[in-house]
Amino acid sequence: DLTPVIRYLRALGNNKSMSVTNLTKKLCWLLATCGFLRPDDLRCTDARASRVIKGNLELMVLFPKETRQGQKIIKPVVIYPHPDEALCPVKAFIEYRNRTQAGDRAIAHPKDPSRLYTPLIRYVRDKTAATGTDRISNHIKEIMQLVPRNQDEPPFKARAVGATQALLKGVPVDDVMVHGNWSSPMIVDSFYRLSRSLASNFTKVVLS
Repeated sequence: DLTPVIRYLRALGNNKSMSVTNLTKKLCWLLATCGFLRPDDLRCTDARASRVIKGNLELMVLFPKETRQGQKIIKPVVIYPHPDEALCPVKAFIEYRNRTQAGDRAIAHPKDPSRLYTPLIRYVRDKTAATGTDRISNHIKEIMQLVPRNQDEPPFKARAVGATQALLKGVPVDDVMVHGNWSSPMIVDSFYRLSRSLASNFTKVVLS
């Protein structure tokens, strides 16, 4: 149930008047949830190679966890806008870049020092400094803790919540698999589906 999160994001107000701390947390959570991205993916996202094209956000993740035939890859991720600005990852990205772009500088990639990139997520107090995976994870967790769960359940991962919400709303598992860059529907079902409920009302279909 994302109702508490949605209420929180709307209460933060306009992106332009939001503190950089809240904007950073909001952006990290929206990208992780809507893009099915890990904190490490966000750390490896190249700001200069990512852009908004025809209203959609295209992120370039350099050297994610996934590989192809043992080789590091560049993972493009397309994230669509939301009509509600409070919930729109594209508008959050645009405002974040407006505030951080002046601090852009190319640094050695943490997984390949020979490759330079411009990290997207920065430290709140220093827009020229890249933020590590742990801090990005903490940004996401601060919002994820608003999602209700049983006391004996571990905290949910944002990409798992995003995948589960998509499946519950009727998005085909093959589409979820492609968006999350997962190799098979079995992986989605085994590791990233938090609920076994389905959007389709089979009782109504069978008995109508």
